[in-house]
Amino acid sequence: MIDLSELSVVISGPVLSFSERACASVRQKLPNAEIVFSTWIGEDVSRLDYDKLVQSNDPGANEGNINRQICSRLAGISAAGRKYVLAIRSESVINKLDFLQFMDRFESYDEKYRFVEHRIIIPASYPASRGELFHIGDWYFLGYRDDLLRLWDIPYMNDSLYNKKTDDLLYNPHRYLITAFTRKFYPLHFEEKRDITPENRRIYEAVLANNFVITGFYEYGISSLKYPLSGSFFSQLFHKEVGYTYCEWLELYNMYAGGGESVNKTLYEHFIVKICIPLKRSRLGQLFMRLRSKLFHLNYWE
Repeated sequence: MIDLSELSVVISGPVLSFSERACASVRQKLPNAEIVFSTWIGEDVSRLDYDKLVQSNDPGANEGNINRQICSRLAGISAAGRKYVLAIRSESVINKLDFLQFMDRFESYDEKYRFVEHRIIIPASYPASRGELFHIGDWYFLGYRDDLLRLWDIPYMNDSLYNKKTDDLLYNPHRYLITAFTRKFYPLHFEEKRDITPENRRIYEAVLANNFVITGFYEYGISSLKYPLSGSFFSQLFHKEVGYTYCEWLELYNMYAGGGESVNKTLYEHFIVKICIPLKRSRLGQLFMRLRSKLFHLNYWE
């Protein structure tokens, strides 16, 4: 467990109706941490509880708003004054501190794919991303400040290169972050659908194994108030339909970083990942989910 008095929590993004609760949850769960709120010039921060305020010029909307994320997160992390940083969104809250257990826990590396000094703790990538390449979650990032700076110090995405007709791969905020980060240290060609190859999957999984720890989606303590998790089976199913579960990341760690971790998948995870998700992603399953949403006026994940 890290010394929590050496932790800065960077909350970044616009001031939303949820942002007051975001700050309050940090103050309650991490009372000794420094709170840095990173937002835009002109935002009303009068109701927020923070220790440092960072206000940047809004770079403006772009595809997926990745440039706004780069701007506000990099500015906030740069202003953080402590050894460790937890970066969360302005709609996120801390429910428990289970995510802290993964810091400095995995010590085996393949130096060829190691781009940080210490692995960064991240959530699983957004639901429905299973099987995609170069797609990481962005709810939160926990790590050493210098490593988070290394991750987020990337150029803005150039929207003028985006051509929807060709279905370019890069222009997705989750994908742009990980590919731009990887390209700083490793030659990567991944731009079009034809670049979805076994070799690029190997590179992607090696990067995940040596630079990150994937902890799961919501279960380790941080959640989004914008996308709440209800108790229904369908909601839980939606939030398990991720790129890699924690157990699957452990398999990557063993395979690509020389780890020797035991992987103990529960029967429930096997049931969800091997049976329920493939059924849901089938044509019949998609039709059922759409009909269910329309008949009961539900969001897709409820």
